[in-house]
Amino acid sequence: MARSMPQAKFAYYELEFDSVIRGHHASKETWTPMPEEEILECQPDTSHQAQQKDDYAIGVWKNNAVVGHVPGGAMSKLLHQFLLSHKEARLTAVPTHNRAYEVGLVVPCVYKATLPRSAKLGKENMEILKQKLMEIDIADEEYVTIAVSDIINKMY
Repeated sequence: MARSMPQAKFAYYELEFDSVIRGHHASKETWTPMPEEEILECQPDTSHQAQQKDDYAIGVWKNNAVVGHVPGGAMSKLLHQFLLSHKEARLTAVPTHNRAYEVGLVVPCVYKATLPRSAKLGKENMEILKQKLMEIDIADEEYVTIAVSDIINKMY
């Protein structure tokens, strides 16, 4: 008897890249990273304090509180545009190590951008995101290393 595989309910394009979560020294008191054990949501941070530093600030959220930010500059602008590109565009961060010893908060992580395959020009938009991430001038983005994986189709 032939069996069919159950169809996945949702299909996504996924792009992963290495970077850091940055924050003020005060963030060290409110959050202790759990390397590879927690998935943190990333959303635009519209607070006055964040907007004073970066018009495109993206907060890294845990339990409805900002625990850090995506590095500012070209990276936050690019990812901010990505998040606004589709209602189901999603960005998450997974800490990979404990904090680096710096004045402010610096936590190495892997960011994962996802976009539903149903999104208009979804794969093309992910290809553009990948290319632009690879073009970011590392010298301008302190603590940013760009190691971008291939875009993959993922079923959830």
